Amino acid sequence: MGNFCHGSSKTKRWLLCIVAGTALLLLSAIAATYILARLARAEAKTYIRIVMPLRIGTAYEVAVPQLGAAGIPMTLPTDCRNACTLLFRFDNRWQHMLHLPPSAEFMGYLDFRDGKLVTKSTTMTQGIYAAEVTESTGRASRTSGDADLSGRPQKVFVDLSAIDYTDYRRQAYAFELACMGLVRGCKTDEFLPTVNELERATSSSVNDFQRATPSSIWVHEFAARSSTPDVIYMLAVKYHVVIGVYGTLLGSDYKTIEISIKNGPLKDALNAITKADPKFEWHEGSNGAVHFVSRSATPSLMDIRVQSFDIDNSQSWDDILDRLQSVPAVHSWFLKRKCPMDDSIMNTGGPRKLWGQFSVHARDLPVSSILDEIAAKSRSYYWSFVQIGTEPCAMEMVWRDPQP
Repeated sequence: MGNFCHGSSKTKRWLLCIVAGTALLLLSAIAATYILARLARAEAKTYIRIVMPLRIGTAYEVAVPQLGAAGIPMTLPTDCRNACTLLFRFDNRWQHMLHLPPSAEFMGYLDFRDGKLVTKSTTMTQGIYAAEVTESTGRASRTSGDADLSGRPQKVFVDLSAIDYTDYRRQAYAFELACMGLVRGCKTDEFLPTVNELERATSSSVNDFQRATPSSIWVHEFAARSSTPDVIYMLAVKYHVVIGVYGTLLGSDYKTIEISIKNGPLKDALNAITKADPKFEWHEGSNGAVHFVSRSATPSLMDIRVQSFDIDNSQSWDDILDRLQSVPAVHSWFLKRKCPMDDSIMNTGGPRKLWGQFSVHARDLPVSSILDEIAAKSRSYYWSFVQIGTEPCAMEMVWRDPQP
């Protein structure tokens, strides 16, 4: 080409040389972006291989050398004695700059407290589509999310229990890394092709929503000063463990308590609550949820067994209340107490914020277990059913807003 360009003085040939040179540079740039995207996919694959089996509680001095030995690029903080977060990002931004495939990112977060790994979060995103896996001692294994207008998953959230080393873990980390580089782009169920298996595993049994226990969930630091129900609620949402409160409470029963727990199992925090407010006792249900029950007489509704309870694609408290009050066993319980069947019996607290869609199909379970499953699948985690004073029809049911 050099002889051709330099051996002619004609403007047309010079233009052809410029066009050919520009095309060659562009092709080289495109090839380079694909090489960089391929390198990002390889590094992300290595990251998953290292992080997937990395246990919560692993020391910072142990985890970081493993990542370094695998060649994972990272920037380390200058001081990680008390708290720090390591951020990992793998993407195809160079391809996107040339308007080739759409921008796709694979990100990892490792949070350390007091030199120990406490939370792992792994996310893959492209535009409005995202799949996220979060693991900590305070999370149970479950899958939830939102759908787009066509009914396909738009955002998927996988909570992975730190002690869950079943096939659920492999499926949770089965990201399709080829999505970083596909010209057509990917949607959420392509980011995480196992999402349907994860959802079926979550809904197959009420026992699936909670696999951690008050002994296995580790509280690194928790302090609260408020009413007993509010302290219980704060504990439930911080560690994503389902907690239900029920019983009979008088006006004088509401008191402010103060607890502080550092570096101990969840059961220490639960015991601290009952010590500060002895009118409550707590126990762990067969499904793994925690129940706080008043020591005084409690409404027997929570123990009523329901032959079947079904609700599909629920998005609001009203759906749940209407369906619950229509269950024959629940309806009969209220009729025996001569209570009217309307929403004044079960008042939900807080603003009426929509939940993400979820379904519940329960068979031969007590009402308390059904409420546990609703709290788990809605990601609200907390519920309460309280009779106020001695009036048999003065009852209040409370759920809280869904958590991220």
